[in-house]
Amino acid sequence: MYCNWGWVETARSIFENSRERDVVSWSSMIAGYSQNESPARALSLFREMEVDGVQPNSVTFVSAIDACAGVGALRRGTQLHERVRCLGLDKDVPVATALVNLYGKCGRLEEAEAVFLGMKKKNLLTWTSIAMAYAQNGHGSRSLKLLHGMELQGMKPDGIVFVAILVSCNYAGQMSKGLYYYKLMTQDFGIAPAVEHCGCMVDILGRAGKLEAAEQLINTMKFESSLAWMMLLTACKAHNDTARAARAAEKIFQLEPKNATPYVLLSSVFCAAGSWEAAEETRRRMDGRGVQRLLGRSSIEIGDRVHEFVAASDVLPHHLVGEIFAALEKLGREMQGAGYVPDATAVRLRDVEEGGKENAVPYHSEMLALGLGIVSTPAGTPLRITKNLRMCSDCHIATKFVSKLVHRRISVRDGRRHHHFENGVCSCGDYW
Repeated sequence: MYCNWGWVETARSIFENSRERDVVSWSSMIAGYSQNESPARALSLFREMEVDGVQPNSVTFVSAIDACAGVGALRRGTQLHERVRCLGLDKDVPVATALVNLYGKCGRLEEAEAVFLGMKKKNLLTWTSIAMAYAQNGHGSRSLKLLHGMELQGMKPDGIVFVAILVSCNYAGQMSKGLYYYKLMTQDFGIAPAVEHCGCMVDILGRAGKLEAAEQLINTMKFESSLAWMMLLTACKAHNDTARAARAAEKIFQLEPKNATPYVLLSSVFCAAGSWEAAEETRRRMDGRGVQRLLGRSSIEIGDRVHEFVAASDVLPHHLVGEIFAALEKLGREMQGAGYVPDATAVRLRDVEEGGKENAVPYHSEMLALGLGIVSTPAGTPLRITKNLRMCSDCHIATKFVSKLVHRRISVRDGRRHHHFENGVCSCGDYW
């Protein structure tokens, strides 16, 4: 109950004071951490449970696998996959579905597809998981084919499946197909649009530069949606529409007064337009209203350990700190020689948001994780990074250069989608 309310520490207190803790109470606490954005603590508690001699069941494994997906712990997740296979639980629908989700979120589509195809029984969540795996990893055409596969299996897609389909259309930049499937969902399948569907459609229209149509769609919705306005604000940033961006941001300020994201995005729009005073005023409004900025956090799995970094840390608590910064400084020089030019808008935005901190790029959490990956793995080893927030444009540009300079495939799963960098190119097509 407390975990469902988000009161995880209260739940943990009750858990710790229990005289007897069986697999149900352990599983509930692990699930609580996993579902409340504390995947590392979920995995730590899973290990404690095993040390305590309690045998996990299928429910426990689902939560532990979900936690691996949340933090990008592929190695740990594959170990759990092997364990459930040995226990005969890999054919359990919830467990197998969690594995599909894990491999999809870690960018391992072949493994996700293998688990999916090996399942004799599948539920709607299973189909949604594989569809979302395809969509988020830049294989939208495969995701769209799944709708036909579901119908052949006699399953009627629900609204969640159509979210995955619309995400596929969005990431593939296919506005006409997005409009077609949105109409198909509402008219042929009788599914009423939810917040997620409208958010996807606003994003699809915004990506295509149809900002007026996107705003009109929001204004005709029967419910207020901060998500839809956020998608419009993001599109305004991409297309430099400051007036519409300001309107969208004001709506989000009203709906989610403590959300820092619209302030940061609006500041970015103003910076791109050269309106530095407006960007600084947005920051002052944010501070004046007591809105707390979220810290960027990124993690990378090296061997059996997941390393987490926090953006703009003055002190980096890692034993390889010297090697990490040396590698980043060396890469910086090589990037400049290869033609890299910092995104002036992103640099100025950091000045606005971070009070003028110099040389902020190396402190961004995904760059710190990338530095660790380079210094602690053999040359050519693919690197996988998970970040809680959206990548800034400058880090995105920098990572493209790094992938070419060090000859590595670099995967970054940020707060919006997967980015697969290879030989100087990103799978997102530079729109995210």
